[in-house]
Amino acid sequence: MQHSDQIDQIATALAKAQGAIPNPGRNREVTVRSDKGNYKFKYATLDAIVDVVRAPLAANGLAFTQSLGTADGGKMVLTTLLTHASGQWLRCDTPVMVEGAGMQRLGSAQSYARRYAISSLLGIATDEDDDANSADGNVITESRDRRNSSNSAPRAPLTPPAPVAPPAPAAAPKSREQAWADQRLAELDKDMTVDELEAWHQKHRAALEKLHQQNHDLAMRVTERYNERWKLPPMAAA
Repeated sequence: MQHSDQIDQIATALAKAQGAIPNPGRNREVTVRSDKGNYKFKYATLDAIVDVVRAPLAANGLAFTQSLGTADGGKMVLTTLLTHASGQWLRCDTPVMVEGAGMQRLGSAQSYARRYAISSLLGIATDEDDDANSADGNVITESRDRRNSSNSAPRAPLTPPAPVAPPAPAAAPKSREQAWADQRLAELDKDMTVDELEAWHQKHRAALEKLHQQNHDLAMRVTERYNERWKLPPMAAA
């Protein structure tokens, strides 16, 4: 980790922010298939992490940015920079490991690195220890969001039903990009072998790269879901 010449003010602000940041709810659950049987693990997605850290950081004069670049030797790195209103800063560089070519795999690796880098820099826990099962070459067979996670915030007390409101206007029809992304996400939720998953990637690779140019957010949803099926190995922040 690198930092400004003085860090007294940013350290004080970070300590206060950490006291207000809860560990984010692990809102996604995946099932992994291995030769020893199936197991499940849960983790917090990048958007869930950002949701819980943004307000406490801002309240203490802190902000973070993450950018992709290259290090010596041309290797890709993700730079996470935490800055304070005083001008003091902390910085860490995380290697971004991409297997194969294409925007899809690059986007997957970048999202994975962003999640681990900001969690490490802020000292929050975002996933369960899977006892290194992913290092054994096991394959994710199912991924789903957890709506009733025990790590989520407690439910609000029940209140009497509100008066019935007039029917809401009909929802606007989905765009072609949204419909395509929804169909791909539904396919990725099904149980697939490694060969079937690779065939899926080859079939939709060109269309997904085009979607990255037309609607980056939709493309990243499909990219992250595909990446979960492969489960890239964990990356440690520098």
